[in-house]
Amino acid sequence: MYQSKEAFTLIELLVVVLIIGILAAVALLQYQKAVYKSRLAQLNISVSTAKKVVDSYILANGHPSSWGPLYGTLGAGVDIDLPGNCNLNTHSCFSDAGATEVWCGPDYCGIYMYMGYDSSGRNLGKESKLGKGTVVLRKYPEKPWYIYENNIVDLREPTVFCQWLKDHGYPANSSSQTACTTYGVNLSQYEEE
Repeated sequence: MYQSKEAFTLIELLVVVLIIGILAAVALLQYQKAVYKSRLAQLNISVSTAKKVVDSYILANGHPSSWGPLYGTLGAGVDIDLPGNCNLNTHSCFSDAGATEVWCGPDYCGIYMYMGYDSSGRNLGKESKLGKGTVVLRKYPEKPWYIYENNIVDLREPTVFCQWLKDHGYPANSSSQTACTTYGVNLSQYEEE
């Protein structure tokens, strides 16, 4: 006696595989955005800590007479505590969010944020889910922090990063304001004196 067995056809199996592939692609994009946003959250901690370090250092010691890093050669013996894995030779502190450097001179201080590095200091560039970009925050004595330089062209999510800058209240000078305006985010204008 013969019994027929029902089975899936080849087309039905291909449709199922196609649907699974589409769902996986969408999930991967959402995962990368979530990773990016978590790295921005880590970056906020690094930058906030660096700003406090600079403010405390300047309050206690005044501005240095020559331009140099607050961590490394100039910073040797200076009690500063920057987040991340700090390298005395490069003056940089690396975390999963990127690299941070703090430099000060007689007139102003700057925090340099280099996106697209890992915690060991390797430059991942476009291999990084974050991409690669540089933002420089500058502060004149008794003036608020503002964006002096904004090179975010190579970031994977420049719009998200510009929104992060806006949400954290960083005004920009006219040259760096243009980059975020290109991505639809208007930063407030900082007037340099």
